[in-house]
Amino acid sequence: MLPKNIGFIDQLVRGLIVVDLLIPCLLGIISGPIFYLFILLSIVLAISCLTGFCPLYGAFKFSSRREWDN
Repeated sequence: MLPKNIGFIDQLVRGLIVVDLLIPCLLGIISGPIFYLFILLSIVLAISCLTGFCPLYGAFKFSSRREWDN
């Protein structure tokens, strides 16, 4: 199991960004390459949000978790 390195606030912000990226896709406001970029970014952010692990944070040995984050 991967060590969690994303704190609560970070997870919340990532979740909000996922919603913000998906809304224009679902409403048909954007299309083409930008559509696929938004979908890809949404998937990556959603996975990191749900798992609590960010590979980029891990590579730089950074963590946004605090002692009160479970």
